Amino acid sequence: MIRKQVLKSTFINSCVIFVIGIAIFAFGISILFKGINIKKNTEAVDAKVMSIIVEEAEYDEFGNVISVKNAENTPATKLIEYLMIAANVCVASYIMWSAIPSCYRNHDKPNIKKVNALLKEINENEDLKIKFKSINSADHPKAIQAILHKLSHIDEFPIIASFLLCCMERAYYNTENIGHYALGEEVYTHFTSPIRRLCDLMVH
Repeated sequence: MIRKQVLKSTFINSCVIFVIGIAIFAFGISILFKGINIKKNTEAVDAKVMSIIVEEAEYDEFGNVISVKNAENTPATKLIEYLMIAANVCVASYIMWSAIPSCYRNHDKPNIKKVNALLKEINENEDLKIKFKSINSADHPKAIQAILHKLSHIDEFPIIASFLLCCMERAYYNTENIGHYALGEEVYTHFTSPIRRLCDLMVH
């Protein structure tokens, strides 16, 4: 009887230690990838801040939306994002250096005329009380990130960020690699995409 209690207690303690170990490992990996992300892609465009992801919506009896709840970007979701991006970059790099015919996920630089037109509209809006200079180049993601950073403290940020998102080019698949502008990656593909498109299946 005592032996069973000891074994049970030992098993429970082992499970607790295992769970704590996994949590510490996950936290460490999260910090590691965050550090890599900060070091490598400091100026990469943060797509999350440029869009509103609705997790839950409440409707009235007529089916009209009366309230929405934004999805929370937790450390767990960030960890998954870091790992997914790392896996996609790793696979894309392997495909490129192995000269394997495949599809890349490309994202070109934004239309600078559209970006400057938006900045002009912001400057002309007296309620925003924020001014921008026209940008001469958007070849590097840090140009867009600087705009987002300057806007981040105002209440209208989600709306203006969505307008800025409209100035960005759409990502697309191609057999020729040009890199992924928003992520700041020289080569990228979809290997961990939850949507199994034809191009994704080709990569697999």
